[in-house]
Amino acid sequence: MLLFNEKNEQLDVASLKKEILANLKNVKTPQKEEIEKELGAYYNNALAIDMKSYHPEITAVKAFSGQTEISFLGLGGILEKIRRFICKILTGSSTEGDIIDAILQAIASIIPGGIILKGIIEKIAKYIISMGVGAFCKI
Repeated sequence: MLLFNEKNEQLDVASLKKEILANLKNVKTPQKEEIEKELGAYYNNALAIDMKSYHPEITAVKAFSGQTEISFLGLGGILEKIRRFICKILTGSSTEGDIIDAILQAIASIIPGGIILKGIIEKIAKYIISMGVGAFCKI
């Protein structure tokens, strides 16, 4: 799995996973709405970074439909897409490491450019762990 940070530098996935696992106890359990809002902003930022890697001359990225700007802020569909992806992988006996692996795989396939922000991964993992895989996936 090829993942990048917000500076478009390749990440060492094993080291990233180890950092996230070590920091989980320090992460405050977020609310679903908070995660959805952050995922919307995250998607926008990742899209801008990814576009800039293909077109360095671009200084601002806007998606247009006619004359209307499209915003991904607060887009709840991203968390749902992550849920559908990871719930095919996780079981009721999945460990914290399994959950983080599944989230990283989901983010790599959903977020443009495979750009990873450690903070949002920690929040998603904390949210799932606090609720339980069974409840999150409705197993």
